[in-house]
This record gives sequence, structure tokens and C-alpha cells, in this order.
Amino acid sequence: MKPPYTPRQGQFLAYINHYTTLHGRPPAEAEMMQFFQVSPPSVHQMILTLDRRGLIARVPGQARSITLRLAAEELPPLHGATATATIHPPPPKTENHPAADAETTLLCFGKIQLD
Repeated sequence: MKPPYTPRQGQFLAYINHYTTLHGRPPAEAEMMQFFQVSPPSVHQMILTLDRRGLIARVPGQARSITLRLAAEELPPLHGATATATIHPPPPKTENHPAADAETTLLCFGKIQLD
């Protein structure tokens, strides 16, 4: 069965899903512009197209209001240099070492590096 989106639209949808999963909020158009190496009008036009086709919902004029209308299973894999990170759930919290737990969580999400 043919997906309801083009390959390029699928990559934008996959990016929105990936970013939202990693950061807990949808991406800004500037972040999509940086990832896809395209101009601001190109990103904005893609968002309008995805909205018009019913693939996303958004609140015009409100930042980071994009929500996907497709399940993650319906999206293609995300291609690109920054797409290789695997999404892992945070480790369980421990009561004894809150600082170590925070460091482990940040390390898990790639927010810090070990020397």
C-alpha cells in the first residue's frame, strides 16, 4: 500500500517524530531548516503542505505546536547524519544517588560526553 506522503514529506514527518521523542516537544522550523539544510521558506511551505494534507495538526502563529496525525509505525526511517542516535528510555531513578542519576540520564540522551 502506498503511503499518504511523498518520500521527502516522510522524512519531515519522521524528523518531527524523532525530535519530539528525544526532546519532549516538537521542533521549531529553524531546527528543521538546519537538519535538512534548506531555506526558511522551504521548511514553512513543507509544514503548510503537511497540514493541508492532514498529516500534521498545528496552531498557526504558535511556536512548536506541531502534532503528528500518523502513528510512528506508519513513518519511514529517518535518514541523515544526526538520525543515527538510538532513542532509549531514561534509566530508572535511584533514591541514593540523585546526582549520579541525573548524569546517567544526560549521558543516555547524549547531552554530555565522558572525557
